[in-house]
Amino acid sequence: MQSKAQKEDQEERIATLEKRYLVAQRELTSVQDGSDKLQTELALRLAEIKAVRSDFCLSFCSLTFYCK
Repeated sequence: MQSKAQKEDQEERIATLEKRYLVAQRELTSVQDGSDKLQTELALRLAEIKAVRSDFCLSFCSLTFYCK
């Protein structure tokens, strides 16, 4: 049989582990939110780059056509 002190020690350890688990869950959620935000920003930047590239290509093609 476990002594009362051992049981209290185990309960305290369990409580500490539960708190650490909750902190880790909050940190993970925060990191995931940051990741989602960065992915959204990256997608927007890529769309901007594609639009600029498309405009550049059209301008270059027009310029090439007029210079012939």
